[in-house]
Amino acid sequence: METRKKNIALVVGFVLMLFLSYQLSVKKTFELKSKIEKLSSDKELLSNAEQKIKRLQIQNKHLDSILISNDVSIDQSFEQSLVEKITKLKELHQVELISYDKPHSFEYDGAKMLSYTIEIKGDFRKMMLFASELEKQRLGEFSSVRIEKKMNYRKGRNELIGTLILQRLSK
Repeated sequence: METRKKNIALVVGFVLMLFLSYQLSVKKTFELKSKIEKLSSDKELLSNAEQKIKRLQIQNKHLDSILISNDVSIDQSFEQSLVEKITKLKELHQVELISYDKPHSFEYDGAKMLSYTIEIKGDFRKMMLFASELEKQRLGEFSSVRIEKKMNYRKGRNELIGTLILQRLSK
């Protein structure tokens, strides 16, 4: 073989060896380096997240202690605001509040659903306006609105009774 052909074969072999070494080792090294950088940045975010979680838990305990010292809970304050809004709306739309039951609690997949049952009496249009305004307050979602015609034997006439079930998620 001539020297020129040997030199060409040597250069081609050298280039081939460079390509194979890049594919087999250097490329993997660069990929691992980028993964390490990404994981280290994720680790920093997680360490900051743990600190933030601890700080928020401490703040939550502090706020809960303030609420407990004032004898107020989150659910009570929601129920109080719900009763206030129901009272304002019943006066505005001239319906009679028959009953307001304690909330029924249902837990599913870690989520706690509270259902409030409200019974009102009045004419159809006023009850529908009442329900519409209550829903616009975004206190929850109506799962059921039922209006029944019942006979009032004392007065000797039929009355419309509306049963509204308002549901909301709780923690």
